[in-house]
Amino acid sequence: MAVNIKIEKPSSHNDVITSLETLLADNFMLAVQTQAFHWNVEGPNFSSYHKLFEEQYTALFNANDEIAERIRALGAKAPGSLKIFLASATLKEAPDNISATEMIQMLLSNYQVIINHARSLILLAASNHDIVTEDLVVTMLGYYEKTVWMLKSLLK
Repeated sequence: MAVNIKIEKPSSHNDVITSLETLLADNFMLAVQTQAFHWNVEGPNFSSYHKLFEEQYTALFNANDEIAERIRALGAKAPGSLKIFLASATLKEAPDNISATEMIQMLLSNYQVIINHARSLILLAASNHDIVTEDLVVTMLGYYEKTVWMLKSLLK
């Protein structure tokens, strides 16, 4: 007896792709910002902040690759220009000459924006039966939330 299994395909990945493109732009902006903070941090906690920021921007740049490859797997071209990232990102560039504490506060604010977007994207992917995107973003959300905890701990 043959078993007929019906696998539902998402009707359209366009909304998921658009949301992934925004996540990629924001994640890229955050990676560049964190790397600039790594270069420019000063103060009594220089060494620990310098190392922490390097770990963070490295993880963010690696995540960029995962997001871009998911966009490609969904059949779209991954954006890859600064012009497109600047136009698509919801995060803003950091001002020059800010203190280490202001750097951490800005990172916290930007991570919260990305966390909110990631949560929305998870729901969107689930509603489109896109479990691969859902799984990818859930994993990233775990990283983002852990990073927020670490950054908040620096301010106590």
